[in-house]
Amino acid sequence: MMISLIGCAVGILLGYAVCILQQYYGLVKVNANIAVANNAYPIDIRSGDFVLVFVTVLAISLLASAISARLSIKGLDDIKQDL
Repeated sequence: MMISLIGCAVGILLGYAVCILQQYYGLVKVNANIAVANNAYPIDIRSGDFVLVFVTVLAISLLASAISARLSIKGLDDIKQDL
């Protein structure tokens, strides 16, 4: 669970950094063949998107942790019965 939260936080920070770089420097172009003043791919940074990503990762990691814990407990019960 902690690994997924750390990964989520790092991913969100890296995503934000790439968005800022795209806004200021236009790293990704829409079409290289068109000669216009600004043909950089437009982006819009919304805080709600970052919250949605964090909540989604949190929900998936909680589900995966719960399944893993349940399977671990089942395995321990089987081991106890064998003893």
